[in-house]
Amino acid sequence: MNNSSSPCAPLAWSATAADAIEPSFYVCIIAVILHSAFWLSILVFSSLRQWESLQWLYAFLIVDLLLLIRFFILYGLRTSPACVSVDLRTLVCYFEGVGDIYLNMLQGYVLLALNICRHYQITRGGADIYTSHRCLMLTAHILIYIVPLILLIIEIKLDWAVLYRRPGNSCDLDFSSPAVQTFNTIFAYVFPVGLTLTYLFLSLRHVRRIAAAIRDQQISDTRLKHHRLLVFQSITFYSVWLLLWSPHVIISQFVYVSSTAGAVSQILNYIELTSDPLIIAALDVRFLKVWKETFAKMKTRIVPIANA
Repeated sequence: MNNSSSPCAPLAWSATAADAIEPSFYVCIIAVILHSAFWLSILVFSSLRQWESLQWLYAFLIVDLLLLIRFFILYGLRTSPACVSVDLRTLVCYFEGVGDIYLNMLQGYVLLALNICRHYQITRGGADIYTSHRCLMLTAHILIYIVPLILLIIEIKLDWAVLYRRPGNSCDLDFSSPAVQTFNTIFAYVFPVGLTLTYLFLSLRHVRRIAAAIRDQQISDTRLKHHRLLVFQSITFYSVWLLLWSPHVIISQFVYVSSTAGAVSQILNYIELTSDPLIIAALDVRFLKVWKETFAKMKTRIVPIANA
């Protein structure tokens, strides 16, 4: 990491770096609006406050919020002319370099946990894993949040990951060797994505097998329709998320965050954050119902005022 001999210095981006980050700023503004509307719906409508059954979905969206908070904190610091001490600059650099990689790792594992739980519900006839295995859920949460952080701390302590900063650009972690880069790619991407795709395939195969059996008996099964909808929601959401999330997670291991490839992958990552509440609300009948009712009530109130 390059440190100035001055006791303090501004953290401001160069003009080039600021221009590169500007599109992400506008995307994140839209993301804040959509996430605010989403969480407001949850706070206002009690039917959406299903903390246990939706815990992984809420955990995923909280990680989204943390990524947005991180962005705006850094944007404020990086666009401010204030003089910052060496110690604070170092702290900000770690927050910038480690925070992005850590939070994106969390997303992959939170979605893995969500799809494992859905697979359990589908294959066990709708069994409620969230209430029957509360200790397991708590353990999974703790491991998901702690293990990636410990891994990054170990890599930094062993100099496998070095905090790297060029004046006027964002801080980043520079991984020391292809072996470390490969290990991180497997841990952060290949392992959670591979397992999630496996569970999605198993869930889809189970639903198709049950559907074939029901067709042979010529009967209707409401539970099968619900499970088929669950699989459809999972595959649709995961496909969109994976398409937008993958470039940043993979590229961040090999190129500098302020490079052209790094900047483009970051924009895609923030577009993914923006789309998350929209996709979830569009695919989940409960959210669609609530939003339709809200718009209907707004319409009935606006129309009489307009005609007055």
